[in-house]
Amino acid sequence: MPEKGQDVALRNVSSQPQGGTKNLAEVMSGIEAPDVAQLLAAAADIAFALNADGTIDGAVRTGPELSADPFAHWPGKSWAEVSTVESAPKIEQMLQEAAMGLAPRWRQINHAVEGQPDIPVRYAVMKAGSRGQFVAVGRDLRSLAAMQQKLLAAEQSIEQEYARLRHAETRYRLLMQVATEAILVVDSRSGRVMEANAAASTLMNKPVKRLSGMQFATLFDTGDAEKVESLMMSLRATGRADDVALTLEGRQQQAVLSATIFRQETATCYLM
Repeated sequence: MPEKGQDVALRNVSSQPQGGTKNLAEVMSGIEAPDVAQLLAAAADIAFALNADGTIDGAVRTGPELSADPFAHWPGKSWAEVSTVESAPKIEQMLQEAAMGLAPRWRQINHAVEGQPDIPVRYAVMKAGSRGQFVAVGRDLRSLAAMQQKLLAAEQSIEQEYARLRHAETRYRLLMQVATEAILVVDSRSGRVMEANAAASTLMNKPVKRLSGMQFATLFDTGDAEKVESLMMSLRATGRADDVALTLEGRQQQAVLSATIFRQETATCYLM
């Protein structure tokens, strides 16, 4: 499929007739003008004839999916007049290319409708007849535009959510840094330290990088292992636990441990 905004030329794939079979040009030459107009209307969402000066000549034919009401006043007006300002240069270029006999290219033209959103239509223009006239056939792009709007809204929503998460993470990091109490985040399944702040590094007398990945229970005296396990079991069972006094590993200094449980993405963690 062509990318958004890309111009696409209609290519003529020719083959040699075999066994007397007529090619497309020969078949079309035998079709009466009213039948050609009906065929164009059936094959496209909108079709109309243009004079050499770009004015719309005669009725605008629309398919069943496109109401004829917005186009009822078009006959006699220039194509650029019933289109938005930014579409005018594309219309002029399409008519020039058609007059030169170049292969038609699909271009998006927007039509302003009073009190309603613009109608986007992708057109191809072909030279027709011997009086310098043209035929424009178009495909309604409103469903595609609506889909693009939904995609844009979804992208904006995702960006806003990412921004909210980034701000929340920034606040979390700042709180960890400025907190004077030792704070450690522990994985509930493995019991290992996931994060620690500078105050925890000072209290435990270990660098923050070394604390990360250590078993939380090993930060305290081996005789307190049962207290630590009991606290974690209480957190898993009830979501809360009473404060406990523990002796820091390898030291005679005691610390009071408070703990709470929280979820981080799909993991359950302990805030110690």
